Amino acid sequence: MKHALVVGGTGMLAGVSRQLAADGYHVSVLARNAAPMDALLESLEGPGKVTPLFADYRNSSGLQEKIRESIQRNGPIEMAVAWIHSEASEALPLLIRTISETPGPWKLFHVISSGTDAEALRRDLDVPADCRYSQIQLGSIRENGVSRWLTHQEISQGVLKAIAHKAELTTIGQLGPWEDQL
Repeated sequence: MKHALVVGGTGMLAGVSRQLAADGYHVSVLARNAAPMDALLESLEGPGKVTPLFADYRNSSGLQEKIRESIQRNGPIEMAVAWIHSEASEALPLLIRTISETPGPWKLFHVISSGTDAEALRRDLDVPADCRYSQIQLGSIRENGVSRWLTHQEISQGVLKAIAHKAELTTIGQLGPWEDQL
């Protein structure tokens, strides 16, 4: 069975976790809190396709331990979707190194905020040759003359489209100054 890891997969990426499970992946979902994980598990169609991983990705040793346990239990990770806040600057490099400990190609879809310099991030990130790295940048939507944040559903749908299209950079919504998005 194909194995995917979703970091942030109980909140705005819950739809991604559900769809990957429905598509036949065994999905390891990293989360900090039990209540959102319980809600995700209750919303799934069919048991046994999701492994809950409880860790705070700001804790490097805990993150690495959970990823390694998941790989040992479910096999090599073929795809990772990661929404990691910028204050956890060591989490993504650690995730990349840990997944790359197992042989074979894999894909990383890195979800980033609208204010992130995608080019600088890509340039500064050490991505091994066996990893195909893609960025998904979240913007906003202009609706009725007002800009608003993307909904969890819009984010999940956009991430799933990015996975299907395999682009190096995908933008969901619009980027730019909040007030200038007409």
